Amino acid sequence: MKPPFNTLEKRGGSSKGVLFILTSLTLAASVQAQTIFTSPAGYVKLKATAATSASTPSFNFLSHALAQKRKSSGVITSGGIDVISASASFWGVNDFSGANGAHFVLITDGDDEGTMYEIASNSADTLTLATGTGDLANLVGDSFRIYQHNTLETIFGADPESAGVVGGLNSSSADQVFLYDTESASFRTYFFKNDAPLFSGEIDNDWIEAGLVFDSAAETVIPPNQGFIYLRRDDSQPLEVPVFGDVIDSPISVGIVPGFNLVTIPAPVDTGVTLGTSGLNPTGGETEDLSIHLQGGLNSTSAETIFIYDSTISGYRSYFFKNDAPLFSGEIDNDWVESGQVFTSAANISLGGSSFFVLRRDENPALNWVFPSVIP
Repeated sequence: MKPPFNTLEKRGGSSKGVLFILTSLTLAASVQAQTIFTSPAGYVKLKATAATSASTPSFNFLSHALAQKRKSSGVITSGGIDVISASASFWGVNDFSGANGAHFVLITDGDDEGTMYEIASNSADTLTLATGTGDLANLVGDSFRIYQHNTLETIFGADPESAGVVGGLNSSSADQVFLYDTESASFRTYFFKNDAPLFSGEIDNDWIEAGLVFDSAAETVIPPNQGFIYLRRDDSQPLEVPVFGDVIDSPISVGIVPGFNLVTIPAPVDTGVTLGTSGLNPTGGETEDLSIHLQGGLNSTSAETIFIYDSTISGYRSYFFKNDAPLFSGEIDNDWVESGQVFTSAANISLGGSSFFVLRRDENPALNWVFPSVIP
C-alpha cells in the first residue's frame, strides 16, 4: 500500500536545517510567587526546494520540532476526567487558551513521560484538557510543563510573503501547506490569501484553509511532533524560513495510530536517528511488543511500513523490519530492509531532518513512540 499522497511523485524532499542553540540554561527562580523559566532556545531553518518549472511545483516534507515558549511547570496534585491540577499555581484564567494562543501540557516523568495533551482552558490551578482525553488520575505525582504551540503565523511570520512564501487568490496559485488528519485519513490544505476579497467579510492578506475564505487560519497549530508538507510554486528560488522557539529538553512522544501517519522526529536534529536506533523494533533479544514496536514481517505486505520521500527518484522508498527466517543464503534477518532489497541492511537510513509516513495496521493498537531528549 502506498502513502495517501501519491501526487507527490513529481519532485520534492527537503530538510530541516541545523539547530542553533541560543542558550542551554534551564532556570527556575521564585519572584513574588511567580516562576521564571529560561529554556534552551534556538532556531531551525525550514527549506523548500524551488519548483521544477512554473507548472511543476516541488513537494517538501518538513518539520520544525520547536515550541514557542515554556509558560509554566510543576507537579500534578490531582487528576480526573479531562482535567489535572497543580497546587500553589498562580495562573490567570485562560492564560493558556483563547486570545493567548493554543498551548499544550507535556508530561515529563512517570509512566506517561513524553505525552502531550492539548489545553482547552484553565483556572488558577487546574487545566481542562481537550474533550475525550480521559481519566488522568494516574498522573498524580508526575511533573509537567506548559508550552505555547507554534502556528502557521509563528512559523512563517506575520508577513510570510516577505519571507518568500507565494500567496494567491486560491490554493492553485499559491504555495500550500498540507497537514495530515489521521482521523479522516485526509489532508487539510492551507495557503496565504493575498488577493482582494470578492465578497464582504472575505479574508484578505491572511492564511486560510482552502475553501474557507471567511475564516483566518493563521492560528492553525503545527505541533512539534507532527510533520507537514510544503508545496513550493516559485521556480526561481527555494524557500528558507528560520523558525525560532524553545527546544523541548525532555522526552516527547509521537502518536502512531492505525492507518497512515505523517510523523517526524520531535527534536531539531538532521541526522543521528536511524531506523536501527529508532526504537520502533525489538532490540537486544526483546520480544516484539506491538504497544511500542512496529509490526515486523517477511515482506512489506505483512509488515508495517515506513515511507520516506526521495527527491532523487521523485517518489517514496519504503522500509520494514524483516523478522522472518531467511529464504536464501545471505538474506537479512531481524533487521530493517528496503522493500525488495532483502540482502542489504537499511538500519543506517536516517530519519532526522524531515517528515515521513508510517503505515500502522488496522488490527494493531495505537502506540506512542517516545523520543528521548537531545539536550544532555
